[in-house]
Amino acid sequence: MPLKEWYKEWFSSPYYDILYYKRNEQEASAFIQLLLSNLNAPKESFMLDVACGKGRHSRILAAMGYDVTGIDRFDRQALVPRFLFDQRWKCLLGVQT
Repeated sequence: MPLKEWYKEWFSSPYYDILYYKRNEQEASAFIQLLLSNLNAPKESFMLDVACGKGRHSRILAAMGYDVTGIDRFDRQALVPRFLFDQRWKCLLGVQT
């Protein structure tokens, strides 16, 4: 029996949001602060957010002055209003491998 490609439906299912309901801007900011404290990345660094989802981490990095590109295979994130992002954040949705 072939394995079902579960990931094609999982990220757009209601269960995804139920599981990750506590994942918010505060949690993302704390994670980014911890990550940057270990990276010591200069402000002029380019950041790539792979599997960017709705862009929580990308938006925080962009607000801190980093040039960020987010990529994601799924376009469910297209529902996120584009006006939330400035020119420092670019999102490429539907990227196929």
